[in-house]
Amino acid sequence: MFINETVIAIVFRLFNFSLILALGAYAFKQYVLPEIMIAMAKTESEKDFLVEQRRLLGQRQGELDQLIEQEALLCEQFKKKVDDWKLVVEKERLLEKNELKDRLVAIEKKQSKKEEYREEVLLQRFVANQVTKDLEISLSKHFENEDMGADYLEKIVHFMNERVL
Repeated sequence: MFINETVIAIVFRLFNFSLILALGAYAFKQYVLPEIMIAMAKTESEKDFLVEQRRLLGQRQGELDQLIEQEALLCEQFKKKVDDWKLVVEKERLLEKNELKDRLVAIEKKQSKKEEYREEVLLQRFVANQVTKDLEISLSKHFENEDMGADYLEKIVHFMNERVL
């Protein structure tokens, strides 16, 4: 019986072992497997969420890249406008400078002409006064003799008569 006992012991051991395995499988299926499934589902949903976030971030990055390109284009256009405005302002400044220069030249010419005219008038007055004095002296010497005066008057009357006739 020794062999039988050994066989029975082996069968009971196998039965106990299979019972422990079944009990372990049942406990695993009832308690551990749902937790693992929940953890796996949670990990899968987090993975899906992260993939979706990555996709949305990629899309947002594309939109931001487009905005950056548009703003860079706007900046270039604005820079071009500013450069154009600078050129226009510089041209206007040069025109104003030239106009001011022309006005200054015109004012200087006008002042110069006024000064020349004033000097000319002073010179004419001086010459007229001097000529008048010299003539007065010369004519008084010339007409000291009455015959000269009468002769002079006859010549003037004769000259006037010739012109009228």
